[in-house]
Amino acid sequence: MSRPPPLLLALIILAVGCGGDDGPLDDAGAADGGSGDAGFEGAAPPELPGMTPCPEGWREVGEAPAICEPWPEGGPLDCGPGEAHFPGAPACARIGTACPAGEWAEDLPADVPVLRVSATAPTGGDGSVAAPFAAVDEAVAAAAPTTVIAVGRGTFTGAVRLSAGLTLLGACVSETHITTDVPSSLRGAAVVSTRASNVVVRNLRISGADKGVAFEGDGVTGGRLEHVLVEGATSAGWVVGPGAQVTGQNVVVRDTAPASDGLFGHGLAVGPRSDVQAESIVFERNRSSAIAVLEAHVGLVDLAVRDTDSNLLDLRQGMALEVLGGANVEVERAALEGNRDRALMVSEPGTTLAMSRSVIRGTRSRLSDRSEGRGLFAFDGAQVELTQVLFGGNRELGLMIADESTTTALADVVVRGTLGRERDDLFGGGLAAQGGATVTAARTLLSGNLGIGAFAGSGSTLSLMDATVLDTESEGATGRFGVALQAQGGARVDGARIVVERSRQAALTAAEMGTVLTLSDLRVTDTRERACAATDCPDLGFGDGLISTLDAWIEVSRFVVGGSARAGVVIAGGTMDLHAGEIVGNPIGANVQTPGFDVMRISDGVAFRDNDRNLDMSALPLPEPSTGF
Repeated sequence: MSRPPPLLLALIILAVGCGGDDGPLDDAGAADGGSGDAGFEGAAPPELPGMTPCPEGWREVGEAPAICEPWPEGGPLDCGPGEAHFPGAPACARIGTACPAGEWAEDLPADVPVLRVSATAPTGGDGSVAAPFAAVDEAVAAAAPTTVIAVGRGTFTGAVRLSAGLTLLGACVSETHITTDVPSSLRGAAVVSTRASNVVVRNLRISGADKGVAFEGDGVTGGRLEHVLVEGATSAGWVVGPGAQVTGQNVVVRDTAPASDGLFGHGLAVGPRSDVQAESIVFERNRSSAIAVLEAHVGLVDLAVRDTDSNLLDLRQGMALEVLGGANVEVERAALEGNRDRALMVSEPGTTLAMSRSVIRGTRSRLSDRSEGRGLFAFDGAQVELTQVLFGGNRELGLMIADESTTTALADVVVRGTLGRERDDLFGGGLAAQGGATVTAARTLLSGNLGIGAFAGSGSTLSLMDATVLDTESEGATGRFGVALQAQGGARVDGARIVVERSRQAALTAAEMGTVLTLSDLRVTDTRERACAATDCPDLGFGDGLISTLDAWIEVSRFVVGGSARAGVVIAGGTMDLHAGEIVGNPIGANVQTPGFDVMRISDGVAFRDNDRNLDMSALPLPEPSTGF
């Protein structure tokens, strides 16, 4: 007796179990009476991101997975003069110490010289209690190293330049104010500045027509900024560099105005070769980028950056944190909210960002063209590591990683609720890698994003271990897409333990020559038609589990694909290999359009059951390819 040819044999095998009368899965994972491998035990489930335990003062919210929330219910509060809402705090808190009963701070040291300054003193004083100086610069001129310059209540107008070893100490932030009312003619001038070591600025408010406070100079060490509010400075609130080493604690920088040309307005600008270590810091309503770091090392703990706006020259930018030029930045316990353009921008070879236990959400599109609004944009060879980070409600893309040599490692990361850009409501994807970038992700959740959950294009590499992709919706503007994972342009995607539920159009798509998608322990369920099927594309809703087209290759082992609106798998100009799995409960189990394709390649231990038709070879229409981002 002769053996049937491969295609006919495959058709015979696929016909077993056809129809809707099969029983439920048995313990072995194959359909009763189906053609699957009796040893298939189902796809191993992914491990969800571990976002807890929460930092001190943060709230645990929700479940599966629980998220750490830095604010009380209702979000961060608008605070009064001399106050700020720090991450993890239940309410607004005073910046610095309480105002003293007398004119000067009550904790003045007894073992070093102290010179006093009073807003009500006549000129000609000597810095004593009985005859304080009338101006801060008079005290600086008379001070020896280690002297504490105690500045009383009131407003003091005029720039202050501190020499080595001096401490500038206010009575309290709400009532000691140093300012300038006329911009200096000197380039880079600041209201309070130093080019010397061991200078401390503490417990006061700074504002004015120049930069707020500046520590600059190679070899300058021991600079400290503590319990200080910089409010309404110009060009930059706090400047460090080049070459200075500074620490900061309990610092707030808000409402920095741009320079006369409309540029800048930074909260913190850190220049080459500098080192800044700061904790409990808040940046509010600054411009261009709240924190700009160039070729420096910066460590930030307990950070809030809110409502940074675009510059006034070209109405672009508005970043919370901009890192470039080989800078190295570490951030722990941060809340970056309501900024513009890109909350995080990391660029250029040698530049690194490591962030953990943080929240990045609500990034708005830039003012110029109402585009972008991304949570992260890493490109041009930068390296990023994110651990226990939530991206929520950003625009256009949660994360974009682009260009060769750019790498991003994600561990315990949630990306949810990304919106379309403000200009036209297009896009809204969760994660995109393109241009040869490399992304590795462990324990990620992509939920409720628009257009595409995860995208890999133009030669990029994406590795997904323990990934959950839920409720990817069509774009708001077009009603199209809604794909959980799309690979194209020669991208390579691998992964294990992946769950994809309630996508639209297609759950997973691979397109174009050189594109390879290799997955194991995959569960794809309930892929729906795209949203426009209910309006202007009634015959092009699609709703497929896996699609391989335009010479791409998909290989999957240990899998379930079920509940699709149209087909479990579609092979149309591409190739596919399936091992040890189930294609169940679809109108079409497999649609094969690739000429000469051997359907035995999708039959290795694969059970087809409860499909209306196990095999279909008609020329079903295919979704249009994505244009990327």
